[in-house]
Amino acid sequence: MKIINKVASGVVVLITFLMFSCNANDKNELLVPEDWFYNSGIDSASEFKDYFDELKIEISSNLKSKVAKKISYPITIKMAEDKVLSIKNESEFIENYALIINKTVVDAIANQEFNAIRKYSNGVMVGRGVLWISSIKLNESDKYQIKIFAINN
Repeated sequence: MKIINKVASGVVVLITFLMFSCNANDKNELLVPEDWFYNSGIDSASEFKDYFDELKIEISSNLKSKVAKKISYPITIKMAEDKVLSIKNESEFIENYALIINKTVVDAIANQEFNAIRKYSNGVMVGRGVLWISSIKLNESDKYQIKIFAINN
C-alpha cells in the first residue's frame, strides 16, 4: 500500500508540474495575431517581434552601430528638462549614444514585454512613450522598414 501511495503522489506531482509547464506563458512568445500592429503601420507581428528582440539585445549589449541602423533620420530626441537633441545621421547618433540611450531607455526596453506593447495609429509605444516605432518608407522607391522614429528619454 505504501508503494501505491508513493507512486500516486509522484503521479500527482508530475501531472501538476506538467500542467503548470504547459500553461506558463513565455513572455517572449508571440501571443498576438499576425496583423495585430497593422493599424500602427506594421504589417507583420512576427517581423516586428524579430526586430524588437534584436533591439533589446543590441541595447542591452551596447551595440551602438546596430542600434543606430534602427533609427529613422533625422530624429529629434526629447531629453530631460525640456531639452531637445537633433540627430541628422548614424554617426551623430553614435557620437551621442550615451546621452540618447540612457538608463531610462535601457530600462524601458529591458522591461517591455512584447505582448504588452501598446499600439496606436502613429506607431507602437515602448515603455510609456520612451520609444516610438513604426514602418517607415525612407524614399519613394524603397520598401517600408521598421524604424524608431521618436525617443523620449
